[in-house]
Amino acid sequence: EDVLKKNYKNLKFKKEIFYTDKEEQTLMKMKAQIDEGNTSKIPSYKLEKIKADIAQWEAAEVKDYRKVKGFELKTGIVDEWLEWTDRSQYERDGFYPKTEVPYETFNQFLGFDIEKIGDYKDRVAQMTKEELEKELDFIFTHIKNIVGKEKKDKLFAEFMKYVAHMFKYPSVLPRVGWFIHSKEGTGKNQLLNLFMNMIGEQYSISTAKGEQLFGRFNALLNHKLIVNLNEIHNLPAYIEDIKTCVTDKRVPTEKKGKEVKLQDNYTRMFFYGNNPNAMIIGFTDRRWIVCEAEYKQTKVEGYMDELARQVDDIFIQKCLYRYLTEFVEVSKHYNFMANRPKTTSYHELRKRNIPWFHRFVKYLWEKFGKKLETIKWTKP
Repeated sequence: EDVLKKNYKNLKFKKEIFYTDKEEQTLMKMKAQIDEGNTSKIPSYKLEKIKADIAQWEAAEVKDYRKVKGFELKTGIVDEWLEWTDRSQYERDGFYPKTEVPYETFNQFLGFDIEKIGDYKDRVAQMTKEELEKELDFIFTHIKNIVGKEKKDKLFAEFMKYVAHMFKYPSVLPRVGWFIHSKEGTGKNQLLNLFMNMIGEQYSISTAKGEQLFGRFNALLNHKLIVNLNEIHNLPAYIEDIKTCVTDKRVPTEKKGKEVKLQDNYTRMFFYGNNPNAMIIGFTDRRWIVCEAEYKQTKVEGYMDELARQVDDIFIQKCLYRYLTEFVEVSKHYNFMANRPKTTSYHELRKRNIPWFHRFVKYLWEKFGKKLETIKWTKP
């Protein structure tokens, strides 16, 4: 308080002035005289001013049972603010997207961008599920192409639940990420741009630089709902941090010159790559859904231009938001781990990371089979 008062003691502010009891009594008395026609004792040059003062008083805004007379510039804004009993005051801050906020805590979640846009609100609200599906047919087809060269329907349904869960329950960690690989130019990033536009750039990040998110100064990770690791460089150095970010409810972050803080983690992790072996997935992994995109859509003339248009189209975004939040069924604590579709790409990546001892046992079995029981082994 002392620092505030010292640094801002000369700062001027507009302060409301209220009519005093004495002023109101005088105006009421004068009004009664004028209404009765008893104005003989009032000088004519004062009469018009008195009438104007009475009219201003009668039309004045009422606050806390008092009438506002006007405003004046005053100094001492800090003193005024500290003495104001209705000021907002918090003991701490935090990020609580669509969930209960602890007492005396300032919530830094400001809502999704798509929720703040009023365009097409009434039109979209009146549309049926079938009408929404018709408008979103192109986007739905693109999602199927991106996630489903194999097990298309299952992966599409799971992807829709995953995104709907983010909009419905952003404060619940799904504990599963998506690795989507394909040749360059299939529109993978455009799909993610669509959802990043809807939630807002302050809650999403796409980067190929692992140190920005998992280096010492990793405050960019704060308050992120979507993180896209776009063929991240030097992946082995960051793979354990990525695993932590996918599954742990709290992660440590640090700003330059600030102490390390544990932040609540609500990350939906995506890893997009052109190389099918770009991701490291352990033999016992349960964190990732792996899929390969199709390429046929890239050969359709005008496809990418139409995709770019729809990604930035507010009407399409509003339709998709309503469809996801109202017509995609997913519970708050839906088990994404248990319901992961397992593709050929997923199994191939796991095979690359089978422990060497397991590989050795497998080799022995393939070479000797049941003869293993009868072979005499030396200690070495």
